[in-house]
Amino acid sequence: MVPPLLIFALAFAIWSLVVVLGRLVVAPRLAAMATGNPLTGLIWLLLNIHFRLLHGLRIEQQGKVPRGLDAGPLIVVCNHQSPIDPLYVQAGCQFMIRWLMAREYRTSAIDWFWAAADPIMVARDGQDAAGFRAALRHLRGGGVVGIFPEGGIQEQRQAIHPFIDGAGLLASRAPAALLLVTVDGTPHTENMFAALFEPCQTTVRFIDLLTFDRGSSPADITATIRGRMAEATGWPLVD
Repeated sequence: MVPPLLIFALAFAIWSLVVVLGRLVVAPRLAAMATGNPLTGLIWLLLNIHFRLLHGLRIEQQGKVPRGLDAGPLIVVCNHQSPIDPLYVQAGCQFMIRWLMAREYRTSAIDWFWAAADPIMVARDGQDAAGFRAALRHLRGGGVVGIFPEGGIQEQRQAIHPFIDGAGLLASRAPAALLLVTVDGTPHTENMFAALFEPCQTTVRFIDLLTFDRGSSPADITATIRGRMAEATGWPLVD
């Protein structure tokens, strides 16, 4: 019969080895894979697997995406069809994107997720000076900010709705490139949890990486990116 003390010692040794390997081998690899952080890197990996199996996720023109973990300063601009659009776009990028998110979408039930994702909370209408300043600071520090210029989830799909000036204003104030992205074929629900588990065929398409001359007006930048998105998709402009 094996002495209980020996069993305990072996179990402790095995657990200690697992912890050491996790910290020295697994965690750095997860961080290097995406986002630079082990926890968000693990979430990124699991979401990629989940989306490709259940949502048939296709990522097109990924060569347009800057490589590596430090892609900023960069503004990611995307149309909006589903509450999990940020997760789809993040699945195609190694670097961490801090999304501008309407305050009402943040629920306390998944505070652990918000702590990892670190969104920048703003008012839905885009009139939020504190949120704008936080986004500007992040960009000037070399970070990546994601924005949905349509201002919210739109009912008519495969159309380019009016843009608020947030992306254009940020680009005019920070020396950042703009990465234009579209999502299509996403779940038809505004419930985040339901959307995660609704089978669908989603496509994320990286359209273009644009830069603008210093001095370009927010209105001109907004009009340019809206027109470029319509041109690339063939979707109509809806006023």
